[in-house]
Amino acid sequence: MLTVNEASGMVYGGGMSPTGECLIEFDSAGHIVRQADVAPLSRTQNRLIQRIETDPATGDVVYMDPYSVGRADQSLTEKWRTPVPGAGVPSNTVFTSQGQGNDMGFEPTSGTVYVSVCGAGVIAPATIAIYDGHTGKQTGQFTGPGSSSQFAADHDGRLFAVFFNSADVFVLPNGASTLTKFATLTDVAGLSPDDPKWLAVDPVRHRLFVSPGGTAQSIYLYSY
Repeated sequence: MLTVNEASGMVYGGGMSPTGECLIEFDSAGHIVRQADVAPLSRTQNRLIQRIETDPATGDVVYMDPYSVGRADQSLTEKWRTPVPGAGVPSNTVFTSQGQGNDMGFEPTSGTVYVSVCGAGVIAPATIAIYDGHTGKQTGQFTGPGSSSQFAADHDGRLFAVFFNSADVFVLPNGASTLTKFATLTDVAGLSPDDPKWLAVDPVRHRLFVSPGGTAQSIYLYSY
């Protein structure tokens, strides 16, 4: 799992080391600058960083595992960690009936973090928890149509989102607590509820690229 701080050119990776939940910082030439465990190795928890994003204003990184969301500074020292709501009994299973975090979106302009929490299966309604990205305090939550397939920020106040069990593309502007429909993919042939969808944003030319599931062989392009 990688992310790039475009302001500094530094690259951050997240995953699991032999000793715990690990963050790694690389320079623009690909050399390791530092690495650190932000949680110890656990036999009862899947301490694997699944998503990681950078805050271009501070150089901090925001990340999540199935049970929590956290933030570390440029030295990879963890500043806070907050449990995700409704997380199940710790296990090494990706999804349990009690629910685990499956995806995270970070909107850096408002400093808002969104975490998708779902149970067994991706097309059942999911909880989308909202956090203050500076303090880690949970500020709200709402229900999504299914677990998140992807979030993508334009670094100008918008966070686009797509979900399993929905043919719609949504936008969350300025740390919103409700989904606003941006576009629909109902014309995609063969699109099934459990198909993933992927997003990429061109913030300079204000374009959103959507790669849908199903039998589509095209990338959908939207202006915003």
